[in-house]
Amino acid sequence: MTSDLQARWQAVCDSIGTDYGPNPTAQGADAIEPGGIRRYLESLEFDCALHFDCDAARSAGHTDIIAPYTSVQTFSLPPIWVPGEEAYSDPGRDSVPAAKRLPTPFVPGAPPTSAWFAASLDADYVRPPRIGDRLSRRGMKLLSCAPKRT
Repeated sequence: MTSDLQARWQAVCDSIGTDYGPNPTAQGADAIEPGGIRRYLESLEFDCALHFDCDAARSAGHTDIIAPYTSVQTFSLPPIWVPGEEAYSDPGRDSVPAAKRLPTPFVPGAPPTSAWFAASLDADYVRPPRIGDRLSRRGMKLLSCAPKRT
């Protein structure tokens, strides 16, 4: 990494190990319900019977259908929009929602960027997500910082 790039990102690199997660814990917009699971499965064409067939789920030891673990992030996001609020402040193609309800992915001290991504995400699951659960998120610890020119 060039010294200029290193210098611009040094404050972030110095904060490795800091937890920037929401406090208090961020709660998902809605409880998990069968229609939400079905809509999630549709786009993936994911046909595991545990997620749509009550009898199959019960024979596997569950009380009802369960949501896929891959849906946890979807069901744990806070609402992006609420009635009476403008969803977007800019009509442009790459516009982002005007409301700042989602946890910011940006670390204090980071230089301005046009986008971001995470190359790794770890999660601990206690049990499968079930109908009626309202999922929450906590923790967002910075584990590394490797700025790259694109």
